[in-house]
Amino acid sequence: MTRLTKLVLGVFSFWPLAYAVIFFIQATIYVVTYYFNQNHHPYIEPPFSLMTMVVLHMITMVILAVLLLYYFFLAYTNVRLDNNKRMLWIGFLFFGNLIAMPIYYFIYVWPQPTYRPPGKLNG
Repeated sequence: MTRLTKLVLGVFSFWPLAYAVIFFIQATIYVVTYYFNQNHHPYIEPPFSLMTMVVLHMITMVILAVLLLYYFFLAYTNVRLDNNKRMLWIGFLFFGNLIAMPIYYFIYVWPQPTYRPPGKLNG
């Protein structure tokens, strides 16, 4: 895996966790705004466009599903894991995927040596 591929995988691995934080902040802002302004305004526009949040949510769910399958593949084919650790990581990735994917990334994906095409020396 090249360094650029690892960086792209790292960004995509952290996106679902970042999106969850953004989503909960937006939902909290909307609920608090609605609660404090319900006597003054019958309708309060959401702080973030609802359609934008729906599209962002759908994109994030697709990214999460693809990442989950890819991390299952990485865990299954990782030669540094014995069978017990492999099954443990697959279960951890399945049940705690938002947190497990960045952890797996930093433990097993990022430290691996990068691929160098034949004929290229240092650099």
